[in-house]
Amino acid sequence: MTNCPESAALLRQVGWRIYLARLAKTSYVSFLAIAAAALVFVLTVRFTGALAQERADWWIKVVFPAVPVAALLSGLLFARWPQPIDAARKIDSVCDTHDLFLTVTRIAQIVHDLDLKDGRFGASDATTIGALISAIGIAGMDRLVQHNVLAMSGRAVEAAGDVHTLLLDKTGTITL
Repeated sequence: MTNCPESAALLRQVGWRIYLARLAKTSYVSFLAIAAAALVFVLTVRFTGALAQERADWWIKVVFPAVPVAALLSGLLFARWPQPIDAARKIDSVCDTHDLFLTVTRIAQIVHDLDLKDGRFGASDATTIGALISAIGIAGMDRLVQHNVLAMSGRAVEAAGDVHTLLLDKTGTITL
């Protein structure tokens, strides 16, 4: 991903946000579980008289402040760091691009991995990348055809991605 610093930075930023969301969720679930266990402990000690009153009061004073600390430590232990592919999928779902960012990220990773493998970017590697990029264009044209739109060129498909307002004549023809 060093070849695309903007994409790498975006993936890192989204990765951090995903991690923090996972950490919050894991800590919250842990807090509920640990708080329930602490409540059972306190009620058991109080109602059964298993410990002397002074000793029970000391344990209760220790247990309640320990619950949020234990929940946070549990969240840190069990929340996993997201993979770049998770961040790319999240970007695609938010932007509604249906795996376009994921595809571009994978292409950039392939180029980077191939360059690391042999130390240079060879002709066969370039052919592979060219085929992948062509497949993206074909997929875009196929998506337009599914919505009854006929694109005359790849440039038209590319330009359509930037359109926010569309004006048509009475026949429905768009002329650029």
